[in-house]
This record gives sequence, structure tokens and C-alpha cells, in this order.
Amino acid sequence: MLKRCVMGTAVLALLAAGSTAWAADCDFDCDTTLRQGRVFAASDSVVIFGAGNTMRTRVWVPFLLDDGGALLNNSVVNIVDGRILGGVTTFSVTPYAVVCFGTADQLDSAGGYSSNDIIVYESSNYSDTVGQMLTDGSLIWRANYAGSAQNNLEWHACVPGEQTPIPEPESGTPILAGPGIDGQTGTAFLGTPSAILGGNGFYVGNTNFDAFTGNIPSGVNIWNYDKTNPSNSQTPDYTYAQADAETFANLNGVAVDPGDGRQTQPIFGEAQGVKYVAFGINDTNNGGSSRPQIIAVDAFEDGDGFTGAVAILPPTGYKFVDHKATGGGSNVFENAHFDMNNQGQITVLTESFDDADPNHVPTYQALLYNPIITGGRITGYEPPVIIADAGPDDAVPEDGLVGPYFVFFDPNDPNAGGEYINALSGIAINNAGNVAFAGLYDTGIPFDPNDPNSPTRWDDAVYFYDASTATLHQVLRESDVISYNGNSLAFGPIAREDSDGFMGANLADDADVIAVDFRANRDVIEGGSRGVAVVAVGHVGDVDFDRNVNLADLAKLLAAYNATFMTPTYDAQADFDLDGDVDLADLADMLANYQ
Repeated sequence: MLKRCVMGTAVLALLAAGSTAWAADCDFDCDTTLRQGRVFAASDSVVIFGAGNTMRTRVWVPFLLDDGGALLNNSVVNIVDGRILGGVTTFSVTPYAVVCFGTADQLDSAGGYSSNDIIVYESSNYSDTVGQMLTDGSLIWRANYAGSAQNNLEWHACVPGEQTPIPEPESGTPILAGPGIDGQTGTAFLGTPSAILGGNGFYVGNTNFDAFTGNIPSGVNIWNYDKTNPSNSQTPDYTYAQADAETFANLNGVAVDPGDGRQTQPIFGEAQGVKYVAFGINDTNNGGSSRPQIIAVDAFEDGDGFTGAVAILPPTGYKFVDHKATGGGSNVFENAHFDMNNQGQITVLTESFDDADPNHVPTYQALLYNPIITGGRITGYEPPVIIADAGPDDAVPEDGLVGPYFVFFDPNDPNAGGEYINALSGIAINNAGNVAFAGLYDTGIPFDPNDPNSPTRWDDAVYFYDASTATLHQVLRESDVISYNGNSLAFGPIAREDSDGFMGANLADDADVIAVDFRANRDVIEGGSRGVAVVAVGHVGDVDFDRNVNLADLAKLLAAYNATFMTPTYDAQADFDLDGDVDLADLADMLANYQ
């Protein structure tokens, strides 16, 4: 629906009379190059290590903003009714909006699924941060704190029916709102939420450190939002209080002083039908929630707090990597950097530290923890599996990862100090146990081809770990170029930190589909942009992403057979070679994998 800003205000007015400012604001920020949803390509992954073969990758760019326009917060994605569906938010300058996307631009009439519908247009310049796209199409976000006017958790249904526009309200449906939160004096700091289906709707989790209302305890809180009987109660259904978290950490060997405990934003998962919450804990004077030293995992529906909770500790000399949970600063706009699936597996990043060495160069690890299940409950975790790492203590040199790199706060002042940028970022795991993250690799290309001593360039890439073959793949790289019908786009840096960095919710639960934010790029035709890429790994023949290639997929392909891009029956998910039409080659791909 972003293309409405290019087409004029008449179409916009029909669908969102209250949001006419969008058309005026969007000329500067929207995709004036008209490539949004119209550049896509299929290729093969690059095998980094492992016994597996290359995997087909398909890449779409359903959302694009002109260089210098609005910025992005984290994107999320899932498979809803067999279709790719994701969400992202824009902020800064103009426009301010919550957007859902599929694979194409909505007004191209095909190939997407509610693509680029603006579901909330923030006319008052309020920002938002998406937290979760659930498999029923519920998009859940944080309406970010702006003065005292907006500090809510909200949601909206992103599934109106294929290619049917969604009305554009100026706010979502509140999950959590009330005195001290929404438009009232004071603050009950809210971070980026996580959610999981259940209880006639969904559970939503948030970590709060201001209990001035008397109803929101300091710590991890979980609300059950009942869609059949919505309630905006501020009282959480389950709580893991700050003081109890400090006790839990101390009992498990992590020193946290009373009153200094900080918990990360929670994540949710399952194992054998039991729902779990997981979050990090640390002392605020020793890294706080951005570098927790312990992760608690608990079956929260028991309602007994930390009783029966399981502790995960990082390897010796390491801390877990996450972000600042609440209370201001840029990190508060991020999503969780760790993730959990419905097998109880947890994947995390760790960062090495040495308190005795102020010049310590950190090593980063991508770890997978497999649960120990006894009597249908998680009772512990096995030692971690190192999927990849980068830094001086390199245990997996075959992964080809490099870094981290040091950035000076002031490049003109060597005494100004600086910080290391994570070599890895935003690890995520899906229900098949496959893992995705972003990282740095050495391209081998010298900065100066005429200088034999020139250093080589480090670029970003998105990595995919196929658990079935223990194989690591590169599936999208900085400077990759995709094109269709004369439209071309080259990817620039893939953010590994900050609000548009790779996060735990960037990987779909039930498919190997990844949403990736990319920043202002080296573009071969139209100059820089920033947007969202959707990457589908494998699944050749599987139109509806249910991990089976069967009669249902054949029916969908035949319904789109002989259709070309931008015709009503075209289906981008059935176009396995992404050449813009569904033809005999796509049918052959399907039959080769038919089960």
C-alpha cells in the first residue's frame, strides 16, 4: 500500500480518510523508483561447511524506502494460511507507520499477501517497534514512549483476505493501556513485546521496571489477551519479580545484588505441548540485561514463579548477548537477540569478557542448547553446540566469520574511545531446529586492487544453519544484486545491531523464511535505499510452506499455471525459479520433490 503515496491521494482517501497526511509525507520517503515488490531472484546458497548440498534461495524485496527517508525498526515474519506475511515499522522524518508485507507490492495485484498494507499510520509522529508476527496473522508491537502520549502494547490482525486492503486506524488495539501507561503522567517503561498463541488469543510478555501504578511489578510480566473478551487490565496474569530473579540468579551461582537485578525482555517457546517463557538475568552494574549471565526457562502457566525453573549458564568467560530491556537508549527499540522453538531448543549469542584486561577483544559464539525433558517437562539443558564463532578464540575456523571490528566514537580523535561491533547478531531458531543469524565475513576483495598490501573488505551476510545436515549456508550477502524486468537492486549493509538489526523474530516458526532489514546500499541503478528483504531457503515445490510437497501444492501451482507477474493468478510462492512466470520448469521442480 506504500505505492498509494506515489499514485496520489485519491486511492488513499478511499481506504484511510483519516490518514491523508501519508500521501503528502510519503513522496520524499517512499519507493519513488517503483522497484518495491518488483525485484526478486532465485539462486543457490553458498555452503560454508557441512555435508549438505547447496539450497535454493528465493529473495523478494516487498518493502523499500528511498535513501535519506524514514528509518526502520525490526522486521518479523511468519507463515499465515500458507502465505508469507511479515511486519515492520517506519520512524524518523516521515512516515511513521506499522506495515505488513508479503512478497510483492499490494497494488501489483498478485504475488503477495496483504503486502505493504499500512495497518497503523501514526499521524502524530509517534514511533512503534514490532515484536511478533503470530501464525494467525496477529502483529503485536510496542507503541513507543513519546513524552507521555504513547506508551502501549498494541496489536492488529494482518489478514483481511488476500489482497483486500486493511482499514488504516491511527492506533492499534490496546493490549496493555491505562493510567500511567497510555497518555497519562508518569511511566511504566515498556519494551518490545514477545507473544505466543494461547488462551483464546495470545500471551504477551514484557519486562517492566517502574511499578508506580502498583499493578505492574518490576520484572518479567505476562498478560493473557483474550480476543473473545478483550481486557485492558494492567494486572499481569503471571509475574517473575525482580527480587525473585535476583534470588534465582544467586542460587545458580550468578551474583546479583538486591535491587540491582535486571531481566531481559522475555521470549516464549514450547516443548511437548507445555508453554515456556525464557529471559536473561544480570546485575545492572555488571552488564545488566544487555549482557545477562544466566537465562531462566520456566513453564509459566503453572503460575508458581521460579519454582521448577531451569537455569542456563554461558560457557566460562562468556556472557549472553541481548539488549537493554527498558529505560531509554537506542537498544530499547530492539527485539530479543535469542530465541526458543516448540522443541524447547534455545539458541543464543555469547560474548567473551576479561575484567582484568581493558583491551580485551571479544569473541562471539552462536550456540544451540538442546533441552533435557523428563516427565514431559524441561528439567535441564545439555552443553551447548557451537554453530559458529568469530574473534580471537576461534573454535570453528571453517565458518569463515571474522571480526569484531572497532568503531571510534570520533574518527578524528583517537583518544575519544569507541566500541566493538558484534561479529554476530540476532540469532533465531525455528521449529525444525534450523538457525539463522547475521555475521561478518572476509570477501577477499582488496580495498585497493593496486596495492598488494591492501586489506580486504569485510561484508555482512545472513547465515542459515540446516540442522538436518549440520551445514552452514550463506543465503544473502551485502552487494548481492537481484533484478527482474529491468529493475535492479544491490544489497548494502545488513544491520547486526541497533533497531533494524537482525533479531530473534526474523525467522518464521514453521518455515525456513527470513525477514532481513538492509540499510542504505550501494545500488547499481537508482542510488541508496533501505528496506526489507524476504528470503526463503529450500522448500522447492512446497507452495504453502507446510514442509510437505503434496496434492495441495500441486493444486496451488496449477491454479497459477501460465500466469506471469502482475497478473491476477500469479503466485510468487509457486514460481520456484522466480523468473516471473509459473511454467513447466516450476512444475518439474515440484514433481522432483513430490512426496
